[in-house]
Amino acid sequence: NVMFAPEAPCNLLSVKCITDKGLKVIFENDKCQVLFQNKIVALGELNGNLYELQEKVLAAKETSRCVHEWHLLLAHKNIHDIRKMNLNIKQCNCSDICEHCIKGKMATKPFPKKSSEVNNMFDVVVSDVCGPFQVESVGRAKYFVTFIDVYSRYSKVYFMRNKSDVFEKLREFVENVKTKFHLKPKVVRSDRGGEYLNENVQKYLKSEGIEFQCTVGYAPQQNGIAERKNRSLVEAARTMLSDSGLAKCWWAEAINTANYVQNNTFSSVLNCSPYEKLFGESPKMNDLHKFGEPVYAKIPDVKCRKLDDKAEKLVFVGYDMISNGYRLGDVTK
Repeated sequence: NVMFAPEAPCNLLSVKCITDKGLKVIFENDKCQVLFQNKIVALGELNGNLYELQEKVLAAKETSRCVHEWHLLLAHKNIHDIRKMNLNIKQCNCSDICEHCIKGKMATKPFPKKSSEVNNMFDVVVSDVCGPFQVESVGRAKYFVTFIDVYSRYSKVYFMRNKSDVFEKLREFVENVKTKFHLKPKVVRSDRGGEYLNENVQKYLKSEGIEFQCTVGYAPQQNGIAERKNRSLVEAARTMLSDSGLAKCWWAEAINTANYVQNNTFSSVLNCSPYEKLFGESPKMNDLHKFGEPVYAKIPDVKCRKLDDKAEKLVFVGYDMISNGYRLGDVTK
């Protein structure tokens, strides 16, 4: 019910006629919007004293599709975002679930940043193997394995020539805990590595009444405490070797030193050091030395003859775990 007059100097559109048809017109500043069922169907801009409709917008509204058709046309864009766009969307009863989006876009949900709370020492022990390293250590090791008490975050490191040595080191760790703390680990958790799933390890854990837990396949994040510990030890060792200028074959000594320092220094997770959490006393920090620094070691008198030197120049490579002393290395050999 309109007259089309292309030769007229100005074509006017009645706002009352628009609203009578069930549409809504909103004037704001120098813009005008025409809405139908709360969807924008036309836009206008102020020109002089009149609002001029934009013909391109009106033309774009001529195509009416449901949101799922738009979803396919717009390269499987998120449906919630499509509904916020200025599109002519018709109603439909289709499901919002797109099987192709599930197949093409599925991602793993974030893993919990905090593990379940552990209230007692050695209730849960986590473990992980790192290696092989590109060079053997001075002691001919190619791997190391960590055992970490989740309660205190105190860690023990053992060096191995083969991955299969995990069984021997696990048994050594458990026996040490039993003797030193009169406790036994209740749960041992690791990834799905064959060195943990082998028959010897599983038989030993069952005989000791220790529950074994492992991550699901391809989800090392579930063993995050052990993964992060090994990464931090390797990063610290790499840095100390670079700073000291020592050869890469000293990597095991650097790992051992890093583990000693991390056990005795402040942890933001615990608000104290792992040593203090486990033993209930502050660690002694007055015996620390820089890794790789030159030192002079006294040669025992029984090994010295009349004209022999009484000291030899070595380098500091760590702290001895079985005696009250330091580990010194001869880098000239």
